Amino acid sequence: MRGHRVSLLVAAVLAVAVTGPTSDGEVAASGPPSAVAVSLGWVHTCALTEAGGVMCWGHNKNNELGDGTNVDRWRPVGVSGLGGDARALTRGARHGCVLSTGNGVKCWGYNYYGQLGDGTNANRSAAVDVSALVGGVSAVSAGAFHTCALTSDGGVECWGDNSRGQLGDGTTQERWTPVGVSGLSSGAVAVAGGDSHSCAVLRGGGVKCWGDNQYGQLGDGTTNRRPTPVHVRGLSGDATALALGHRQSCALLTGGAVRCWGGNEFGQVGDGTTRRRLAAVGVSGLTAGVIAIAAGDSHTCALLRVGAMKCWGYNDWGQLGDGTQVNRLRPVGVSGMVSGVTAIAAGAFHTCAGTRTGNAKCWGYNANGQLGDGTPEQRSRPVYALGLGTAPVTLSIVPGSPVVGRERVVPVRLRCGAAGACRGTVWLSARVRLGSTAFSLAASTTAAVKVKLGRRGLGLPARGSRLPARVHVRFVQADGTTSEQSRPIILRTL
Repeated sequence: MRGHRVSLLVAAVLAVAVTGPTSDGEVAASGPPSAVAVSLGWVHTCALTEAGGVMCWGHNKNNELGDGTNVDRWRPVGVSGLGGDARALTRGARHGCVLSTGNGVKCWGYNYYGQLGDGTNANRSAAVDVSALVGGVSAVSAGAFHTCALTSDGGVECWGDNSRGQLGDGTTQERWTPVGVSGLSSGAVAVAGGDSHSCAVLRGGGVKCWGDNQYGQLGDGTTNRRPTPVHVRGLSGDATALALGHRQSCALLTGGAVRCWGGNEFGQVGDGTTRRRLAAVGVSGLTAGVIAIAAGDSHTCALLRVGAMKCWGYNDWGQLGDGTQVNRLRPVGVSGMVSGVTAIAAGAFHTCAGTRTGNAKCWGYNANGQLGDGTPEQRSRPVYALGLGTAPVTLSIVPGSPVVGRERVVPVRLRCGAAGACRGTVWLSARVRLGSTAFSLAASTTAAVKVKLGRRGLGLPARGSRLPARVHVRFVQADGTTSEQSRPIILRTL
């Protein structure tokens, strides 16, 4: 419906060499498709595959999954009409677009504002070509209900909703086909769409933005709406990439630092405050080493050169992935994502990462299955989307009531699945950590891992008693990330 604002995010494309699908997302006999990039909409998710297809999952009432239906999907399905030649992917609130190998653009999904660029405002359940783009295209980025393209000669063209001036053509007239952004017929090297604003990186490393500015998201020192581009303040001419959310905007700099500006009520600017910023400020602790950034509705994330991931801002739905629902004013590490991450993306209230084995891991809001794990359960830690990349290692804690032995040793039974060997750490807790140990199990085996209780375990109940406790396991995946789980148990003393 008109006026409903949600944010979107653009994901960087980083390749991994793993077997993928055939055209239009059909899975080849050699194995599941391998994700090389992820991009998130309002309540849906898509992945670009190594073979040039796109797989999507989650909400589909507006045809945003592109599978020819309007049925929600809790696991990935292929987008129709792409022909296997997609090389970059972007998602809006309810629509998606790809850049093809022939430097054209195809889009699908919700089209009420003409954001698909095909000259109509009819929804499309399969990908269609964008009309009237001048010259070749080198990049494409979707805003909530608009889309922008970077042409091969450095120009920027946009189409779709223009109620806040986000198309940058000096008007607020809705456009169903691309129009040039005023003053940007050349000289741009990157483009990004936000909720109701847009920005471009210029050849000299400066940034210009246009559109809605109610929260200072244009970074020009004001809150005045701008229908044509204005310069962002607080940048020193070394920007290389952008990520735009609902109210915040961020730039990645050449040295790997991150600077953000705009709305900051949840800490999404990442400077340790909740003060709105009308010009760019540095993100706390991110002065170097960042290679990609992503912005959701009111949260922001960064991918570090070492393959780790950090997020900050709004966290009511667990979208920061740190195992809590506590807002963070500064970047915090995503649980289990200390290595192995190759691409990141943020949606309205969920977040995803691509890993080096072609998998996608997601967390946060999940009412429409947008995490891809086959459930509608909210997750505050990453879980794997089903049917992508190398099969993840699975490990389960066998239910039981283990007996505490004379040497304060507790046997905890673990079952390792068939996908691969399981190695990691198991520990027991009852308000405090009682003891821990490392373990290694072969695939398809069940064994008792012995955990010796430490000094904090000396206060166990008297003989014949039962103590409620929890077993926790953290184990390593083939992609370098880790997974974690826990369950309650009863410790018995004889």
